[in-house]
Amino acid sequence: MLLKVWLWVVFVLFTLSGSKLISYILPMFAAAALLTGDWCARAAAAADRRSAVLWATGLATVAAALVCAAVSLHDPLIRQIEQSSGRPIPRDQVTPGIIAFAEALAAVAAVSALSAFGLAVARRSNAALGALAGGMALFLGLAVVMGLPAIDQTFVAPLHEITREGAAMERADLPLAIYSESRRPSGIFYLPDNLVPKMSGEAPPVSEVNRPQELAKLVKSGKPVLLVAPIHTAETLIQSLGARKLSQNGGWALVRIR
Repeated sequence: MLLKVWLWVVFVLFTLSGSKLISYILPMFAAAALLTGDWCARAAAAADRRSAVLWATGLATVAAALVCAAVSLHDPLIRQIEQSSGRPIPRDQVTPGIIAFAEALAAVAAVSALSAFGLAVARRSNAALGALAGGMALFLGLAVVMGLPAIDQTFVAPLHEITREGAAMERADLPLAIYSESRRPSGIFYLPDNLVPKMSGEAPPVSEVNRPQELAKLVKSGKPVLLVAPIHTAETLIQSLGARKLSQNGGWALVRIR
């Protein structure tokens, strides 16, 4: 019961929270791992363990197959979501590296689940559970070896690089701001230490704009400003205000307003 409360409290709390990062739910996985291990131990010792393992591996196989299909058909799936929601999905962050990472994870999950199901059908329940455990270990290894570099290269590195570029152009009469929309925590959270709170020497710290109202106020101030913003926001500023795009990196753009 303690483990179930531990898992669900963390999951529900950060599902409802407006501020979230993947790292916030890490405590949940310890409880989930212990609950999974407890189920495996009980399933292996049960008299009718074959039935339980068959159900578990069968469901895992179906889930893995659905994930594989979703990853393989991501382009038509994204178009369908866009048509249903009436809102475009930014695709600048769906890079080949991220797709390759997702495909590798889906393939490992599918092979592991299918192997476990085949072993369960062959009445080798312990081997089936071992196949799931092995697949989980390989899944984790891929997440660390492939996933972390791909995520950093896609999401974090472009923001670092373009903000450094803006910091090199910053002057007393041309401050630098970052517009991170509703992202929580702020975009400044993702910047390297040498960019915050001071850009260089006596330069003022980078300012943060994270709401449309704050962006509108910054624009109406009439003062020139360098702005790091998501590409779709930058394009809107270019079309509506004649802002000038200085550079683009990944999903981010550096623009000068006035």
